[in-house]
Amino acid sequence: MRRNVLALLPLVVACTSVEAPVPESPPVPIAAGAQISEVAQSPAEPLPSLSVPSPTPIVAVEVPAPTPVATPEPVAPGPPADPAAIRDLAYPTPIPEGAVTNVEPRWTEAARFDDDVTLVALEGGLLSRVGGVAHELVDGVWQARPEVDAARPRALRRAGEVEGSWGDNAWRISAREHNGERESFTVLQFMRWRGNHKWVSQKIPEPLGYGGENTFDDMGTALVRTSGRGGLLLADMTWQPSVGLSIVRIAGGAASPGFEPFAQDMEAVDLYETPGGRVFVFGETYGDDRFIVQRSCRDDDSAECVRKHAVRLPQTQGRRWVPTLMAATSRNGAAFVMRDGVSEDDATHYLLRHEGGRFRFEAIPADGKVKQLLSGEGGGLWAVAETDDADEVLFRGAGGDWHTLARPEGVKAPEVTLARGDDAMWISGAQDTKELYRADLDPTASAPVAGVELGVGSIRTGAP
Repeated sequence: MRRNVLALLPLVVACTSVEAPVPESPPVPIAAGAQISEVAQSPAEPLPSLSVPSPTPIVAVEVPAPTPVATPEPVAPGPPADPAAIRDLAYPTPIPEGAVTNVEPRWTEAARFDDDVTLVALEGGLLSRVGGVAHELVDGVWQARPEVDAARPRALRRAGEVEGSWGDNAWRISAREHNGERESFTVLQFMRWRGNHKWVSQKIPEPLGYGGENTFDDMGTALVRTSGRGGLLLADMTWQPSVGLSIVRIAGGAASPGFEPFAQDMEAVDLYETPGGRVFVFGETYGDDRFIVQRSCRDDDSAECVRKHAVRLPQTQGRRWVPTLMAATSRNGAAFVMRDGVSEDDATHYLLRHEGGRFRFEAIPADGKVKQLLSGEGGGLWAVAETDDADEVLFRGAGGDWHTLARPEGVKAPEVTLARGDDAMWISGAQDTKELYRADLDPTASAPVAGVELGVGSIRTGAP
């Protein structure tokens, strides 16, 4: 209450006008005997009345009700970032002019024949045809092997006739059409070249082979690829669930790869195995037709692990990706030539490499079709590209530098064929050639590069 009274005092003072009192003079003493006269006094003036203003009436003000704020609709949280999402690859930057170095390998004439000779294009090993007869290199001497064609199947699955690597993993795949009343299919038979110089039909393991059969009924869904680890890989799309692919190994000694889960629901179109046993699966996804390349995981057979190490190639405009060539770059590394185009006429070729646990997408300095890809030294790659005038021989060093390789002077034919031996790369013309030449697996190790002579063991790259 005291606080309220003190608060009202300033208001009362402000509203009341009072004159301050004048102090009275002290009385003057009257002398003895003095006469007092009466003083006429004027009537006292009335005090002015105080005018207290009336308080201003308080007018009620209508305060509008607050506008209700609309409550936002709850937004469903988006899916969390998937650390194992498939990585998208972009088209690589073209190789600029001048970045490719010209190299003159030290070609050495290794053999001369009376008849025309040409090498057989294989993944590895040396097999040639002299006057049309097969020859293999034994202890430095080319020996005729007519047995190669003695039991030639009536129909071959591929035009290459012999597949794989000559000597230790050479195969022939026969294909015989069966047209029945209810269904039609292709009967495949897998024959391996053995040390007794014969083609021997191989049994197909379960679950794709029944009771040790050596033929396989292909309904157009078989995937077949010789393996860098040995033997031949076979998978059947009719055996795959929607989440993976079962792969068996025919011969070769090693265990079958078994089940490979898919990184995404897709249709597998090809596969490849490195010398160390790493499996790559190529496929097209359903619905959006995206092309995925995935690799196997070592100790984890889950789709999450595979998805983490998979890549998706760039979206094409009405075309499709096709893996055309494959080669090992190390025990578990590999390189693949990927064709972007419906046909070879409008196709562009790119190089997809996998090293150190990561995919890399690169341009190839070739305007035409890449028709051969072979492993070189220490991760290097040899390639033959078909151009309008003549085949072009290319080499990619382990560091990524590309080189164009001069041909031997004796090879005049427009088309050439490469073949890898144990310690050298061989070359021949596709026709009208009677000589075979060889060079180091690394052609830049001791060769004139861009007009500069290099010492033995030196490597000249495309950079200055």
